[in-house]
Amino acid sequence: MFLFSEESNLRDDYLWNVRFNQVLLSDKNHDIPRVFTSGTIAVLASTTNINPRNIAGYLIQTVNLFQLGGIAHSSDRYALPNKIPRVIVFENGISPFTLQFRLAFPIGNCTLKIWEAVPKV
Repeated sequence: MFLFSEESNLRDDYLWNVRFNQVLLSDKNHDIPRVFTSGTIAVLASTTNINPRNIAGYLIQTVNLFQLGGIAHSSDRYALPNKIPRVIVFENGISPFTLQFRLAFPIGNCTLKIWEAVPKV
């Protein structure tokens, strides 16, 4: 995803609100305790445990299914490179949604920062 395109300029056309900034430990799936309504987010994952592909972790969009009492994965798994910001646009139109994160390396920690894009009026 480019920060500039003919249709939109992600730097000037949006306000970026910090929604999550925390250190996560262990290799389990971490449910991000925030509800997102915008389909555009920016993510920065930083870890000292480098795997050969330089991936810090994986992010997936989830939807809470109240009727069934659980969550469902509603997007592909996005690989987050270590210390490289990434803009993700979920084009499936699901709103609201939550996110789930998993470390790429089985032992260690990762600082995860997530911003949500809000269009300027």
